[in-house]
Amino acid sequence: VDGKNLEERVSNEGPLKLDEFFKVFVPIANAQLFLANEGYAHRDIKPNNILISHDYKVVKLTDLQNAVRLDESGSYMGESYGSIKTMAPELILEGKASPESDVYSLGVCMYYALTGEMPYDYGQKDETLESVQAQIKEMRENYYRIDESKLVPPHPILTLDDRRILRL
Repeated sequence: VDGKNLEERVSNEGPLKLDEFFKVFVPIANAQLFLANEGYAHRDIKPNNILISHDYKVVKLTDLQNAVRLDESGSYMGESYGSIKTMAPELILEGKASPESDVYSLGVCMYYALTGEMPYDYGQKDETLESVQAQIKEMRENYYRIDESKLVPPHPILTLDDRRILRL
């Protein structure tokens, strides 16, 4: 492809405009859907693997040598592979590749294309897979921890039982 990959394009020229975004991601989403329908997971959808011609008429998803055939359950369990910055949490934590993990990676690429930034700050070059796994586990623990006092806003007149009934 006579052009740039998505990372080069965003790094050099800034985030994509909305019309450019659709010219890039409609064909890329179709490519991911084709792989899923054929029973494969790409495992490494990232900005470097999205090639864009200068006129946006040719857009390609590359680096298919690490794609894996999915089993009857629609997933592949094995060694984690891919770029940590765009890898789905289940792929990092469990080595589980699936069309859903590819969609996650595609979403990260879309976020990057529109903002020029990655949605998470883990995955720096010096970080290991193990350090990122620890970060994700910590995020999950903190995300699912619920402070019940914050579920119901304090109200001077209503009792706790009244607030639960009113679903305030």
